[in-house]
Amino acid sequence: MTSDKRTLTELEIMARPALEDPGLVKIARDSRSPSSAYNLAFKATGNKAKAKLCRWLRMIKKKYGDKEFERFVRES
Repeated sequence: MTSDKRTLTELEIMARPALEDPGLVKIARDSRSPSSAYNLAFKATGNKAKAKLCRWLRMIKKKYGDKEFERFVRES
């Protein structure tokens, strides 16, 4: 299954660990795309796993919009 086909619930499950790091949340919120979120997170942390989490989090914003992204961040 490609990332384009992932449901909101699937993305939330994959991205949830990113919420433990406020820096990753900020990167996901401010980046222009999931790819740029990955690159910025990797540059900031040097950790590929954290960079992937940040990319999943940013995909929620890309696919479901700012409102859904902020709801997920706030309620999780």
